[in-house]
Amino acid sequence: MSPLLSTIALYAPLVLIGVLALSISVVMWRRALGYDRPILLGSMLRRQGAVLPDPLTQAVGYDYAIAVRRCLNCGVSASCAKWLEQDKREVYEEFCPNTGFIERLKNSA
Repeated sequence: MSPLLSTIALYAPLVLIGVLALSISVVMWRRALGYDRPILLGSMLRRQGAVLPDPLTQAVGYDYAIAVRRCLNCGVSASCAKWLEQDKREVYEEFCPNTGFIERLKNSA
């Protein structure tokens, strides 16, 4: 076997594993950033009558950023979307990871 073919045979599995690991990392990174999921937090806030203060303080802005991240990573976003399609306001507390944030906004209004 020629030196070129033996080099290719030696490094091909490593390159293949590297490409596969990189591909998986990109998919997980995109999912973590929520590119493939809708942000339902705005609809939930409107439904509950919760309003962000104007002007937005640094503390509330930080809490809002965390709430958006929770919404993007929520495991029940499909159920949440179906719930939002109905005209309900109650029982969101049972599934929404942002219940505390929403309730604080409702109480501060």
